[in-house]
Amino acid sequence: MVVGGELEYSAADLDDVPTSVDATRLKLIGGYGAGRFLPYAFVGVSDIKVSNGGTSISDTTTNYGLGARYAFGAEGRFVAGLEYIVENKDNFGGAFENLDLDAVSLRLDYRF
Repeated sequence: MVVGGELEYSAADLDDVPTSVDATRLKLIGGYGAGRFLPYAFVGVSDIKVSNGGTSISDTTTNYGLGARYAFGAEGRFVAGLEYIVENKDNFGGAFENLDLDAVSLRLDYRF
């Protein structure tokens, strides 16, 4: 059994419209260490801010998902991973809009 946590910050700007999205995520991760392979699940909270021109809306929501990592190379120093995250919030920021985010990320790490 493997237990850990992660703090993540991401930002995105859209070129065609003056909109940006900033997200800070805190995750509690639990998985099973099977040699070089680590499947895991996580749950956490996200603080998301959407800015459009001079107007911005922010709210806090839960996040959850699944992932897996695999260590390769002679000593397992290179780690590749794939993660799927879901964030949903009805009435986001009190603006009567719903936030529905599904994202897949690819991770590449090097262990020193």
